[in-house]
Amino acid sequence: MSMGTIGRSLAWLATGAVLATATMLATQVRRGTEAVVLRSYDVRPELASEISSALGRSLAGGKDKDGIPYGQVTLSPNGQLLVTAPPSVQRGVAKVLEDIEAREPLPTPTIRFEAWLVAASPGNHVDSPNLEELEPALHAVEQSRGSMHFELLEKLSTQVRSGQGSKIEGQRSTMEVNTSLRSNGKDQPLVAARVGLQLMPSSAGEYNSSNVFTPGRGTKLEAQTEMRPGELLVVGQSSLPDKSSPARELYYIVRASL
Repeated sequence: MSMGTIGRSLAWLATGAVLATATMLATQVRRGTEAVVLRSYDVRPELASEISSALGRSLAGGKDKDGIPYGQVTLSPNGQLLVTAPPSVQRGVAKVLEDIEAREPLPTPTIRFEAWLVAASPGNHVDSPNLEELEPALHAVEQSRGSMHFELLEKLSTQVRSGQGSKIEGQRSTMEVNTSLRSNGKDQPLVAARVGLQLMPSSAGEYNSSNVFTPGRGTKLEAQTEMRPGELLVVGQSSLPDKSSPARELYYIVRASL
């Protein structure tokens, strides 16, 4: 990751810090007898989706003494934010948006996600060109499991803007990602993500003595994780049904890059 990329990411993280203050609205509101009003706000098009998502979560997450959310946010077709909330909340929303604009944030960054589904069986390690970039992660697996023979079942990749989600389907598996960019407290970016990976049932089957393929039950993983951009992370493992190799396992390896 270049210094320029880091600089752009950190500039955006500053915007995230301002958006986080929207959560404080919940501690400042006294709904009482205030009537709910609808107001529109102009925001920069390249930031509209992220701001709408962040403010929406903040307002929906806070509730008044009667258990009613403090407000609702939607994004209109022309790119305006439409906020339905009491006037006291609207004042807080306006202040948050003013603070964001004052920081002149850059567009929300795009994060590239890659996922490898790798089958592993006990045996001699054999270097494979399509697994070369995974060697650090595979070495970590062998340190705990012993010598393994690895086979790439499929690689998936997608790009998604921070604060949004993406789903991609390959020939043998699917990946769904919801992600956001954060700071680790040292002004260094961290990618927080909820990742769902699934190997299709037909990919987890086996051939019988008559060379007839029987689909298996498939495998599925859902994980919540944080990772540094560019690092390889083994997010999980599961058994891979195979009568010819009962000890065969499936490893899910992911990487996020800015």
